[in-house]
Parts: sequence; structure tokens; C-alpha cells
Amino acid sequence: MPGILIAPDLDLVLVERRGIFTVPAETATVSCSCPQRKPCKGVEVTRLPQEYQSFVGWAKEMGEMFIARQKPRGFEWVQGNLWLHGPFPSYEFNQRLQDIETSMIKAAQRKDQNGDEHPELALPLVFERDAFGPYVDYIFIGKFLMKDRMTDLEVS
Repeated sequence: MPGILIAPDLDLVLVERRGIFTVPAETATVSCSCPQRKPCKGVEVTRLPQEYQSFVGWAKEMGEMFIARQKPRGFEWVQGNLWLHGPFPSYEFNQRLQDIETSMIKAAQRKDQNGDEHPELALPLVFERDAFGPYVDYIFIGKFLMKDRMTDLEVS
């Protein structure tokens, strides 16, 4: 006998999202305690002194892009501030990011006649981060609301 299943309204959940942006090392004038491996809450971009105004403009622009890119993914920014951590040596994602669908990764996941995978085939995609380079990375951390996508339903 067919039954009708009515899903309850799902609540909004507060989640933390992170984003990375890369800047030239000479423009990285703001720092938190994270690079020294100390506990850190981060730097609130809107509360930086006037002397960091050029960096603040850059960080606000990157922050607005970060927030805008979360919206199509179902995350709504909670009005407040973005916290900034860094600078860290850069991974230079703009130059080194690889497509996950590349044939090298597929070949590494393909099982051979013994049922073994060969991750060593993807080694050309692995790199070490340079300790000193022309770029550094900052991490944004912000609070977002998202609609809860999971709920437990008991069906008799």
C-alpha cells in the first residue's frame, strides 16, 4: 500500500566556512599569531588601524568575493565580520591546482588484475610548498547559515 511521506521543515544551521586568498608577499603587512604557532582568534579586517588601509581594501574585496561564492552553494552569510589568519607560505593554487578528473588520477584509482590501486601514478601532481616564495596565503573564516539537509525520519 503506497504511503505519503511528509518531510519536516529543516532548520537553518550555523556553520563555519573557510576560504584562502593569495597576495604578493610584499603586500602582506598584516599578521596574526597563527604563523608563530600560537593560539589565535584571528584578525578582524574592519578593525585594523589606518596604516593598513591598502591591505584592508584588498582584504575586503577578497572577502566580498568569498561571501558571494558561498551563496550559490547554499550558504548565507551571517552579518558580522570575517576573521583573517595568516600570512602562511603560499601553495600557489592559481598555478598548481589540478583537475580531479585528470587521467593521471583515474589511472591511479584503476585496479589492476590483482585488485590493487597504484597511487604512485599520481605522484607528478604532488608538490612541496616553498618555505619562502613571492606569494603568501591568508585564510578567511566566516559564519554562514545553511539549510540542514539531513534529518532522521521514522517510518512505520
